[in-house]
Amino acid sequence: MSRANPEAPSVQDELAATKLAIEKARLAKLEGEKPQSEPQYTRYEDMPPPSPEERARMEAEMLAIFDRIKAEEEAAKKAWYLSMTQYAP
Repeated sequence: MSRANPEAPSVQDELAATKLAIEKARLAKLEGEKPQSEPQYTRYEDMPPPSPEERARMEAEMLAIFDRIKAEEEAAKKAWYLSMTQYAP
């Protein structure tokens, strides 16, 4: 069985081309629907500087942490001194 035009694309080639076009269209649609998110920073150097409000909030949080640590250290020191009073003359 010979074909009239051997250079013409076969039905399987046309089907494969159609499937490829459909998959490309699906991919384009999915990429278009993908939400644009903020950039994910992986290094400290890549992060943008904090706003003045964020900087003030972070400073206040750090001072609160330092105060809590200092209070815990002073409480431990006071507890140690009070525990040593039993050995005082």
